Amino acid sequence: MKFDDFVARIQQIGQFESRRAAETAARATLEMLGRRIGSMGKEYFRYPLPAKIASFFEDEKPERFGVDKFIKFVAEHEGVSLKEAEAHASSVIAVLQEDADKKNIERILSSLTDDYAEFFQKSRTQGTGRVRQ
Repeated sequence: MKFDDFVARIQQIGQFESRRAAETAARATLEMLGRRIGSMGKEYFRYPLPAKIASFFEDEKPERFGVDKFIKFVAEHEGVSLKEAEAHASSVIAVLQEDADKKNIERILSSLTDDYAEFFQKSRTQGTGRVRQ
């Protein structure tokens, strides 16, 4: 998937008013996800992430934090409320999961705290739910 297609899909699912807003949400969400899961993230997404985004998944030593901090960072980065940030991040995660292999998503979730599993599940229902078996 090309970066423009990726952002367009986020814009569609999240009903963002502009492409720029969808791209900002994508960057904030993926930067924080990259900080949380580190380099293992690159291995688990079915399609190659755009170079602009793949660089977020280069940390060898991921940080440990829960979904609340994740959402707070997205809110601060975007300059939106926590509720909006949660919805935006959910849109991004939904698009990531659309073309991801289910086993790879499970591997990512196994390295995260339980609150991420709930967040990923809720995000999946926001999108089309097309996760490959």
